[in-house]
Amino acid sequence: MAKDVFLGGGAAVHQFVRIGQGAMIGGLSEISLDIPPQVLVSGRNLISGLNLIGMKRRKISQSAVSEIKNCFFELMKNGNLKKSATEILNRKPSPSGDVTLDFLNFFLTGNRGFARLSKKKSPQVDG
Repeated sequence: MAKDVFLGGGAAVHQFVRIGQGAMIGGLSEISLDIPPQVLVSGRNLISGLNLIGMKRRKISQSAVSEIKNCFFELMKNGNLKKSATEILNRKPSPSGDVTLDFLNFFLTGNRGFARLSKKKSPQVDG
């Protein structure tokens, strides 16, 4: 598990799951897929948005937060996360912030599959 990860009470995490830096997993969640950095997760592998409050508490700059927000929404609207992350990283100009690069590079590795954006509600966009 990476740095600055928060697990709510009773959350169950399958062995070998990767959890990215700054992720927050809600109580009683069931995690069997990889959890990207800087996201909020609840239920069974469902991403509800970015952990904006966590990024603010860790004093991540507003420009870095804006950059990861843009990449998050672009990435999550497409079906193939690995392909989309590769396209975002290869375009000109490419993202340059450490937080965003960590987020995008997370999708280039791993064999378990990734948590998906919840379709029940729109993702959190403000914190």
